[in-house]
Amino acid sequence: MKIYLHRQGISLVGKHWEIQRKLKEYGEYYQTVSDWIHNEKKKSHGKSSTIIPFPKNNR
Repeated sequence: MKIYLHRQGISLVGKHWEIQRKLKEYGEYYQTVSDWIHNEKKKSHGKSSTIIPFPKNNR
């Protein structure tokens, strides 16, 4: 699964269950998707990559 951050918003690419799981996971940290996008833009400011890496799951 990949998450692309671009000027118009985000694109989540993957299987439907992966996307649902990732949205639920990020829902624990951010109240809205807009909050998530703004935070990611702040973190990636000055970087050329538009792919957001996933944190490693300890399963």
